[in-house]
Amino acid sequence: MQRREDHAPIAEKSLEEEKPLYSYEPQPIVKAHIFSFSEILHLIIGSLIVMGVGLSFIFQTDYILMQGLWVLIGASLIFTSIFLFHELAHKAVAMHNGLWAEFRLNIFTSLITLLSIISPIKFISPGSVMVAGESDKRVMGKIAIAGPAVNLMLASLLFILAIFAPNYPFFLITASGAIWGFWMALLNLIPLGILDGAKVFRWNKVVWATIFCVSIILMFFAIIFFL
Repeated sequence: MQRREDHAPIAEKSLEEEKPLYSYEPQPIVKAHIFSFSEILHLIIGSLIVMGVGLSFIFQTDYILMQGLWVLIGASLIFTSIFLFHELAHKAVAMHNGLWAEFRLNIFTSLITLLSIISPIKFISPGSVMVAGESDKRVMGKIAIAGPAVNLMLASLLFILAIFAPNYPFFLITASGAIWGFWMALLNLIPLGILDGAKVFRWNKVVWATIFCVSIILMFFAIIFFL
């Protein structure tokens, strides 16, 4: 009987020892915010730069002086949206593939974009989405093509809206937005340097050739139809 009594507290003690006071198992890392303060700041500055370039396109036609303030506001929103959706598409695909992704301004390309405000040829690339993590050229190609693909979809929608525009100011906003979106897609698909086209070209030349040709055709029709 004494022997049993001696063992009982030992068993209870061993059970208590098996219950860990703290868990040392790795816990999943949960990001509190999708966008950091730095990224939001860079996106705002980039949007303002792109807006300036886009509005310079309208000012060159002198239409803005005849149509009023609401055309300026509408065009500003369209140009900014096209830029933001382009960059956010890159970010979304990168994060979907488990990568860290944030937009950052580039001093050199921002200066070129600013200079294009006074140039007849518009360059739209104040920065890019920086990506970090394990990846390959297939994933990087899909991330790269996401931006121009979104531009083509938005521009095509604006193209259709412009065709059925109920008045001239609405036509001016949507037509300018369509040309702007097609041009942004076409420019970024050039397979050079840090542009999206270079990454898509390295990943899949057939995919690159297809979307590049589509961009050229849509840009051509937009110019013929609207200008």
